[in-house]
Formats: sequence, C-alpha cells, structure tokens
Amino acid sequence: MTKPPNANAKKRAIIHIGKYEKEVLKHWTPELIKALADDMLDWFRADSSRIWLQDYFNDRLISRNSITRILNRDSYFAEIYTICKSIQESRLFHAGFRAEGNINQVIFALKNVSKWRNEPKEDPDKEQSVEIVLRPKQLAESDKPTDNK
Repeated sequence: MTKPPNANAKKRAIIHIGKYEKEVLKHWTPELIKALADDMLDWFRADSSRIWLQDYFNDRLISRNSITRILNRDSYFAEIYTICKSIQESRLFHAGFRAEGNINQVIFALKNVSKWRNEPKEDPDKEQSVEIVLRPKQLAESDKPTDNK
C-alpha cells in the first residue's frame, strides 16, 4: 500500500480569523468617513418611515464605539450625524403626535435618545434661596424650663 504524496507533510496550525473582522475593525480614512456621512443622510432621507438611526449602523456592523471615534475625528460627520439625530427626533415626535404605534414607546425613545424631560431644567446660574437655622449651644434664660408647682 502506498502513502499519498502529502502524508508526511507537517500540518499547519489553523489560525481563526473573525468572519466579520474586516468589516468591524475597518480603518476609517477621512474619505470613508465623509462617504459614510453622505450615505447615512441619504439613507435616512430616502424613506420617511425610518425613525431609528441606529438601524443604519446596525446594518453596516458599525458599533457605538466606532461611531464615537468617528464623531470625534471628523467635524463633517459630526454635523451630518447631528442633522440625522434631529430628523430622528422630529419623526419620533410626529409619530407620537399622530398616535402611530405605541405612544409609551415613543415617549421612552424621546426621553432617552433626545433627552426630553417632564421636569424643567434648573438654571445653574440662578440664585438659590438658602435657609440658615442657628441653634445655640445653650438655652437662653427665657427658654429654660421653669419649676412652677
């Protein structure tokens, strides 16, 4: 019985490379970032039923960490992102106003995504009234208990 020609060959170790590694760990060049910004705004404006901006990033396997890094690197992307967030806020508001879907979910989204609040913000520059109560270490003569029997 003869051995196959590669029977004595050393086997190489298999190094696993992540299936989505190239997409997830993409090197974001300035050109790619600007193209991403343009595509994001086009995507969001193309369909008025799109109310959740995070869907855009989820479809492209872009994490919140990557979004934050890109926002910090490129002012154009940051501006387009802010515009998309404003569109999202407006669409959520109108969906709630027209009672489309679950109103509680719309309120929850507006409070969390757009930082809406029920209570007004306090102005940090506004003077706050302070009440000071002084307590003496010993009672005055008039405050001492009397022994009237």
